[in-house]
Amino acid sequence: MIDFEQACNAVLNSKDKVIQEICAQLKAKDIEYSLTVEQQAIDMNNLMETMSRQVCSLLLCLSVCLSVYLSLCVSLLHVLCMCLHKAALDMVSCEQGLIFVVMAILLLRRG
Repeated sequence: MIDFEQACNAVLNSKDKVIQEICAQLKAKDIEYSLTVEQQAIDMNNLMETMSRQVCSLLLCLSVCLSVYLSLCVSLLHVLCMCLHKAALDMVSCEQGLIFVVMAILLLRRG
């Protein structure tokens, strides 16, 4: 009977040891998972900051481009008005006035 009791205690002790090993592995995996999630959060924040800077840069570039384009449009309208006024003063034909308008539009497309 003593041998049976010792055998049972040995099985229970080995079972407890296996449970402790499994718990240690689970804790290690939990720590690894937590560290991975923290790193992903840091990476996402870095990515969002980088994307934010890039969007701001693109908006600034777009703003400058639009400003230049609007400035060209205003200049072209000024030239167009001068051409039409000159055409009216010189009493040129409608055909010549149209040529001035087409030239002004072509200048706008090139700019």
